[in-house]
Amino acid sequence: ILCRIGAFVFAFPFFNTEVIPPRYKVLFTVALAFGMLPCLGEAWSSGPSSEFANLTTLKFCTIIGSEVMLGLAISLFVMATIEIFGYAGTVMDMDVGFNASSEFDPAGETRTVFAFLLSQLFIVSFLVSDMHLEMFKILASSFQTLPPGAFVINGATVEVLIRAVNSIFLVGIQIALPIMAAMFMINLGMAVLARIGEDFPVMILSFA
Repeated sequence: ILCRIGAFVFAFPFFNTEVIPPRYKVLFTVALAFGMLPCLGEAWSSGPSSEFANLTTLKFCTIIGSEVMLGLAISLFVMATIEIFGYAGTVMDMDVGFNASSEFDPAGETRTVFAFLLSQLFIVSFLVSDMHLEMFKILASSFQTLPPGAFVINGATVEVLIRAVNSIFLVGIQIALPIMAAMFMINLGMAVLARIGEDFPVMILSFA
């Protein structure tokens, strides 16, 4: 339980920031793991017929690796959802002209205006709608659906992860399409004005 929840918490977008001290993350992970102990079921309870009785070193290491990968996979889906809005905001900033921060500091981690705004709006909506509680419910129910050591990375799992990453670009472009269309119409209008009136200050108007 601790490996699955630990990988989930430390990779979760709300907890992987430097604002939260590591000791609080560890304390939260341990407390959450103890709270989810009843989710294991009778197969992992103490007794001669339990899974612990037949646990070898190799099986123990395999279970730990499986639990860590499952926790990271759950966090990846949430991270992909947040990055959809971040990518959509980046595309909007490229059209609007708010992408200058990345031009001045390409190696920096500064997010553009719309990318930061949309990401924060999604996080606030996520918390206000109690979706974080639903995520913890999904994490708790995963111990019934996928008992410890049952998660295996195969071709189907890799295909699902690839589709989740591909959705960042596809859905991000779909969200940014209205702004892209509006900026295209504005640029087209500026081009028509520059063509019709040669003395018209199109360049100055475009910066307004």
